[in-house]
Amino acid sequence: MSTVIISGGALGGNNTSQINNYLADKVKCNIINLKDYKINHYRYDHQYDIDDDFIQIVDKMISSETIIFSTPMYWYAMSGHIKVFLDRWTDLLKSNKELGRRLRGKRMGLIYNSNGEQVDYFEMPFINTADYLGIEFIGSLHINMEQNTITENIKFHINKYCSILRNEE
Repeated sequence: MSTVIISGGALGGNNTSQINNYLADKVKCNIINLKDYKINHYRYDHQYDIDDDFIQIVDKMISSETIIFSTPMYWYAMSGHIKVFLDRWTDLLKSNKELGRRLRGKRMGLIYNSNGEQVDYFEMPFINTADYLGIEFIGSLHINMEQNTITENIKFHINKYCSILRNEE
């Protein structure tokens, strides 16, 4: 089973990167750091710059069975990188229907981190996006990174989430 992590972290070596690297080591998946790509903001006329990397990332998602979004939680919301990507992604059924339909039947999960507690509503945009695109939402994992390191407790929760990714639960 192939898995890709779509990462919305703004920096390398930060909490989101630590989580992604630990998860990727456990489930052997690729990490796409959105900060390393040029993705135009959504446009109603669907006219994007020639050097826009969005379709390149979608192609990588299509070749994966499971897509995991990984983002820090900034002021109770996803990162800007993830927000821009989700806006473009949900538009695929209008701007490039053929490509958008190739995502149907995929699995999607969410890992988000903060220095605080989990909030109930955070995953709703991801659940609704998955539903809209015909993708199975397999669940989310919130990680409190208050100590800025992967503790044994965090490893336990990531390992448990890996079981979901592998269809072991």
